Amino acid sequence: MSGSNFPLKIEPGGLLIRREWKGDVIVKWTQGSIMGIGGNRFHEYTIWSFVHDTGMEIPVYIQSDREEGIPYELDVTREKDCQWGMTKDRSYFWIVVHDKRMKPYQNRFAECTPEIVRSSFGSLQSLAKATRLDWILGNYLNNF
Repeated sequence: MSGSNFPLKIEPGGLLIRREWKGDVIVKWTQGSIMGIGGNRFHEYTIWSFVHDTGMEIPVYIQSDREEGIPYELDVTREKDCQWGMTKDRSYFWIVVHDKRMKPYQNRFAECTPEIVRSSFGSLQSLAKATRLDWILGNYLNNF
């Protein structure tokens, strides 16, 4: 995928297959505040495990009111509302399907996810983090 630094190679037309429900989380962030006043936002996301063609499971956070519209086979290169994030230590990465007008920082997803859920992906993800050559500056979610 040109321009994307996602830790796994996903070719156009390459599908991620939905596997199992992992839980629901509420992501909280500030957007559009004036001098730190106002702009508090939150939204519920459902976490699903999707399987990459390498067999690796990837957490996919789906905006709760969009969940029914997401197919069991997800092509992140064609789904216009897919973004991705990663912790700064590259120990956990994920995909988000949501309205891109929402601008939560990447760390908001990791912070609200219970450790039991994160660790269920961790051992497989540690294999992929070595393929990442650099870290993108800034904390917003990244486009594919």
